Amino acid sequence: MTTFKIDLKTKIISSDTNVYLARAGKQGHLFAQVLAEKAIGPDLPDLDLDLSKGFDEEKNLIAKINRARRLSRWIQSPVASRGDKPPKSLGDYDNEKKRSGHAQIEGIVRTYFKDMKAGDVLVIPDPQLFGQAILAEVLPLEKVAKAVPGAKRYDG
Repeated sequence: MTTFKIDLKTKIISSDTNVYLARAGKQGHLFAQVLAEKAIGPDLPDLDLDLSKGFDEEKNLIAKINRARRLSRWIQSPVASRGDKPPKSLGDYDNEKKRSGHAQIEGIVRTYFKDMKAGDVLVIPDPQLFGQAILAEVLPLEKVAKAVPGAKRYDG
């Protein structure tokens, strides 16, 4: 039998509130971290967005996404075969072509840092079948995006 917990302080979702479904990492592997930190964002290490002038004024977005994706692949590869850590300099990614899935990743970044507004709601399901889900309200965006601890990864 399925049971539900009801929170009588639950936000009333008005017609101008958007509801987003978000995964905590590619397959939900960051669910415990999202729950513990009470924060979520794209799983892109060292994305380093400067939001002080707004998302549309962010310079080098494509290079920053490419750098973060390469670093993520490097982190997830076996330590014995990963080679040198990818360069931090954005200049190394200026002319790099967009890899498969880039448009989807860029869309996720745009949604988190431009489209979502304070008061919108996120539904974050636990990847476990019949697991919990987090219902979260979006807070106002800060000028500098904060890094949220992700999966326990080691530079090796």
